Amino acid sequence: MMPGETWIVDRLEEGMAVCERPDGTTVALPRNELPQDLRPGMVLCWDGTAFRPDPQGERARRASVRRLWSRLKRR
Repeated sequence: MMPGETWIVDRLEEGMAVCERPDGTTVALPRNELPQDLRPGMVLCWDGTAFRPDPQGERARRASVRRLWSRLKRR
C-alpha cells in the first residue's frame, strides 16, 4: 500500500470489512484495524500507518455516482 491510496468499503461481514482497492480487487480486512464508525460506501485513505476516513473523497465519489445515476435515468 502506498500512502494516499484510497480504498472503498464494499460491505461488512462477521468482523471483517471487504474493501475495494484502487485496482478494483477486493480485500477482507479485520474491522478492529479500521475506524470504529466504518460503514459500506465509506472512503478510506491509507496514511502509511493506518486507514483514516476520507470525507472529502467520499463526497466526491457520491457526487460522481449521483451524476452517473442521473445520466442513466435519462436514457
